[in-house]
Amino acid sequence: MSKRKKILLMLAKGGISQAGVAAALHASKRDVSACAKAIREHGLTFDDVAAMGAAEVDGMLAPPRGPRESAYLAPDMGPLIARKKRSRKLTVKMFWMEHCVAAEAAGKRAYSYQAFCEMFADAAERAGATRRLAHEPGAKAYIDWAGDTAWLTDRLTGAMNLNLPRFRLHPYAAVLAAPSICLASNSSGLRCPSAEWIRTRL
Repeated sequence: MSKRKKILLMLAKGGISQAGVAAALHASKRDVSACAKAIREHGLTFDDVAAMGAAEVDGMLAPPRGPRESAYLAPDMGPLIARKKRSRKLTVKMFWMEHCVAAEAAGKRAYSYQAFCEMFADAAERAGATRRLAHEPGAKAYIDWAGDTAWLTDRLTGAMNLNLPRFRLHPYAAVLAAPSICLASNSSGLRCPSAEWIRTRL
């Protein structure tokens, strides 16, 4: 017999205070008070409690709780994926910014940008909205300027002249999608942008 049922039986029988029941059964006053409240609310007698099983006692004193409401606003990815299909100019970051505004209006917290991107990618994959690109090894290289402008400095003095183009370095990156090779380098000066761009590609 569970301790909760023993508490219920002693309280239903009467003739002893709640403190006495707690001391006799080495139970907490909170549990005894909860059992006394259940007896009053359900109008239980000694025979009613005696006929109850352990599961029925536990279910009465600790009813199952419903799902806890999340503090975060759950984004509906279906319409977002549909919008992305119609317009490639829409970015996931734009959708995330809309999510932040909606969460603030609903009085809830917004997911971080990284978490939102992961949720969007998972939803897109489930919806079949992803596309696999086949790359022939060594056939194409993707090149673009990357990062902020840097400057050359003298090792000994630390001096640098920001006004001379030859002292300015423009980083760029080249990537071979297959077999996943990446190269990063710098170009000094952009006096003739088109010529410099061709030189970096070569």
